[in-house]
Amino acid sequence: MVALVFSGVAYFRPPTLETIREVVKERIGAVSGPNIDFPEITLNGVKLAPRQMGFSNSTTTPCALQSPDATSSLISIVVTAKTATTVAMQWTVATSTTIYATTSPVMNAYIQANELFTLAGATTTGSRYPMLAPNTYVVVGANWKGIGHVPPFIDGTCSALFAY
Repeated sequence: MVALVFSGVAYFRPPTLETIREVVKERIGAVSGPNIDFPEITLNGVKLAPRQMGFSNSTTTPCALQSPDATSSLISIVVTAKTATTVAMQWTVATSTTIYATTSPVMNAYIQANELFTLAGATTTGSRYPMLAPNTYVVVGANWKGIGHVPPFIDGTCSALFAY
């Protein structure tokens, strides 16, 4: 009978509750909107470094965009005039280790007077765009009527995308 009482106590004894507490902390980043305002971004292990600037007027080199501080490839270059020129102009895209020098041309274009324009170049394997040493400049040069200055009324932008 004693065994029966002890077994009943053991049987009717409320189970012990164990609390298992696990805290999982994850840092999830997000971008709210279409703009990513960082100087560089990594996608699937490839670092992309976009660069952009507006035209500097009254100079033969209205734009100079510096590559990253690592060996990189120039993926694309875009030069856009937002106002038309009053004269025909020659535009050159070149690379240089010195800012505002057009040492090694990679693209030339001739634009007629009164034309809005966008010059764009994209690279593929075996393209004309070379691998760039760290901190190399991609420089846009402009020449008009042999004088060599961008008329001050031209508004525009230059942008480049580097990968490394």
